[in-house]
Amino acid sequence: MRLFQLTLLFVTSFVGQSQSTEVQQLKTLLADLHNNFDKSADSLIRETGSDFDYTSKIILNGTMDNEITVSKDKVTWASYTAYLSDSCSLKQAKKITDFWRDQAMMVGQNFTLTKKDGNHKTTSGHPFYGYDFTSVDAQYKYWISISYAKRPTNIGYSAIMILGRQKIN
Repeated sequence: MRLFQLTLLFVTSFVGQSQSTEVQQLKTLLADLHNNFDKSADSLIRETGSDFDYTSKIILNGTMDNEITVSKDKVTWASYTAYLSDSCSLKQAKKITDFWRDQAMMVGQNFTLTKKDGNHKTTSGHPFYGYDFTSVDAQYKYWISISYAKRPTNIGYSAIMILGRQKIN
C-alpha cells in the first residue's frame, strides 16, 4: 500500500440534517482540547512525573477506557484516548476504523489526512493501520489518530482513537 495525503477542509454538506451523536461528541472534545479538557476531565486516575491522567466525562459511543492526559504545565500537550474495540476480527477492526474516520471527516476542521499503511509498529511489533488527521497553527500541532493493530496476544485486533495537541515552539 502506498502512503497518500490529502489536504481536506471538512465541511458538513448536509445542511438541515442533524449530525450524528459521534460527530457532536468529537466536536465537543476538540473544542475542549483548546482548554486542556477542563470541561471533559473528571476524576484524577494517576499522576506521573510529567502528566495527569483523568477519566473522561465524555464517553464516545461504543467505546471503552476513555482517558484524558494533560501535561502538568498544561501547556506542553494534552490528549484524549478512546479504545474503539478490544478484541475483534480484522474485518471488524477495519469497519470500526473506517466508521470513526468518516465521523472525524465531518467535524468541520481543517486537517491533513494521512493513511497509515503498516509502516509503523506497535510496542509489541505488530504493524498498525488507519488514519491520521493533523493540523498545525502558530503554537500547536493537533491530531486525531484512528488505528487498529493485531493484539499483543495475537488473538484478534484492537482499535484506538487519540485526539491530541502538542506545543511546537
